[in-house]
Amino acid sequence: MRRLCLVLLGILLLASEVRAETATPLLVHFKLTHIAPDEWRADYVFAKPVVSIDLGPGVGEYRKRSWHVLTPGMQLTALPDRDVIGAGAGRFLSSASG
Repeated sequence: MRRLCLVLLGILLLASEVRAETATPLLVHFKLTHIAPDEWRADYVFAKPVVSIDLGPGVGEYRKRSWHVLTPGMQLTALPDRDVIGAGAGRFLSSASG
């Protein structure tokens, strides 16, 4: 089970992109921490402030059920063709955690 979770997490990370407001790929420092047997924490630090993180195509209800955004003011949103974590209201953030 642990190996399956790690493989799925790796696939999700490869599929996700961090984009600046201009939709240009952006460098990001990413740290994944195993904090409990079935719990992980993801921390992102962006090279430039961002308004959203494009997670790529949705995976059903998985992210909505299993992911929790820890950064105040950010929320996970399911769009018709992809999932996005956004700051909303034009806010820019230089880091995010979940």
